[in-house]
Amino acid sequence: MKTIKYLLYILVTLLVIGTSVFTYYGGFTTPEFVIQPDGGYLLVYQQLTGDYKFSGQAIQRVHDALSQQCNVESVNGFGTYYDNPAIVEKRKLKSDAGCIVDLKDSAKLASLGADFKIKTMPKAMYVTTEFPYKGSLSIMLGVMKVYPAFNQYVKQHALQSEGPITEIYMMNEEKIRYLQELKK
Repeated sequence: MKTIKYLLYILVTLLVIGTSVFTYYGGFTTPEFVIQPDGGYLLVYQQLTGDYKFSGQAIQRVHDALSQQCNVESVNGFGTYYDNPAIVEKRKLKSDAGCIVDLKDSAKLASLGADFKIKTMPKAMYVTTEFPYKGSLSIMLGVMKVYPAFNQYVKQHALQSEGPITEIYMMNEEKIRYLQELKK
């Protein structure tokens, strides 16, 4: 009988811990979508081909290069994901990953190596939503919750938005912004 009590106690404890972790990382967040103007960000990035899980390493490489080579600090990372991993093989997935830089720092970027690209995200109308960012698990939960909701929202509202989705990792604000440009 004592063994059953201990097992029940352990099970309840694990359930409480699991629910708390799931809640903390945003698991119960319901994405709410807005159509609004956005963009105009200066992006420093690397083009990637392969599994999206490596975009975090590219963001870190860009951040380090900006800091060490250009004396530019960037707080927000980003990833632009061009392919649907449910359709495209992992080794063929295409993405851009890097950092958002303040426009006033653009002159400092001349010393960056050839491995890095620079472009401005176009100002346009975007479908956007936000998800809490508390760590890597938030990114995983965001993918599982936001992307299906994104597809459903676009379909329900008959929107033309079949381009890539950009995730902006806003560390100071502890959130991830998702943007998909509307077609004109």
